[in-house]
Amino acid sequence: MSNLKLENVVRNLLSERFPEAVVERIFIRADADQDGDKILRIMVVLSSQVDKLGRDNLVGFVRHLRPKLSEIEMDDFPIVGFVSASEAKKLKLGSAFCGGCGDEHYED
Repeated sequence: MSNLKLENVVRNLLSERFPEAVVERIFIRADADQDGDKILRIMVVLSSQVDKLGRDNLVGFVRHLRPKLSEIEMDDFPIVGFVSASEAKKLKLGSAFCGGCGDEHYED
């Protein structure tokens, strides 16, 4: 399944659940957990401070995402993180997350 399709599902749900949020970028990487089960690592980069959305709201996001992923026949468990754009730059998130794919990243 394409990352673009997955990204659209995540982006649409973010718009529905957090209409005030401005999403700059979504990184998605298929992976496996320590038991070998398939997971999706999803990192959402927001232009604003993450804490403005409310910790409890963010924690519950996966509960709403799983049924949406099932609708497109994606059964991998989503591990979702949220970070502000300024934090993503400090962490050099892009290259660390996607392993040097050559895309533009949040780096100085």
